[in-house]
Parts: sequence; structure tokens; C-alpha cells
Amino acid sequence: MIICPSCKTENPQSAYRCTNCNYGIAPRLTPIRRHKPRYIGDTMEETKAEELGRTYRCANCRSYGGQVKQIAATGTGVSRMIDFQFNEFIVVSCSFCGLVQMYDANIVGGNANGWRILDFLFGID
Repeated sequence: MIICPSCKTENPQSAYRCTNCNYGIAPRLTPIRRHKPRYIGDTMEETKAEELGRTYRCANCRSYGGQVKQIAATGTGVSRMIDFQFNEFIVVSCSFCGLVQMYDANIVGGNANGWRILDFLFGID
């Protein structure tokens, strides 16, 4: 059972929101394993994006959980003229109120230099 920090009522372990006051409650601390091992040596650990979506806490409604997507954008100058998407961002939207927040992929750890090379050569993305 999880005790709500706002109204001090007990809630089930699987609840993300208090059943009494609708306050956001801390998520499960163990990683969620969504797939069976796909190959020998697969550790079935969640990626940084899955971890961010699971542990994300909304600044607007204070609830936990979000949908994670990765986007790329052009910069200024030459990269804009040749449509080279150099800037990468991780976008998290709240599952309950829809608030969207952007994070720099290089800081969070989701950089993909291989995709940058393919984007430059073939115009992918």
C-alpha cells in the first residue's frame, strides 16, 4: 500500500493517482519489462526513454507517467538551407493533462550520431 502525501489515505501499490484526492503518487521503482528476450544476451532492461516516461512527474498536475518521443530540428544558417536536422530533442507529454516538455537528447543521453550521418547523406527523418 502507498500512503498519499496529500490526504494520508492508503492506495493500492499499482495506483499512480490517489483514489481520494487525485494527487499524483510515486511510480513503481522496479523497471517494467515489456518484452521477452529477443536474442541471446538481451538483458531486457528499459531504455532511457522508457525510464523517463515511467518516472516523469508533470509540473502542471503533479501526476506520474508520460509518453516519450524523439524529434529532430534544423538549426540556423547552412544546416537550415540543406535541411540537415542537427538538433535532437526528447519530448515528454503528460499522460493525464497533456503538458509537453522538451529535453536535449545529448544531455539526457539519447544521442544518435549514426542517424545524423544517415540524415546528412540521404535526407532521412
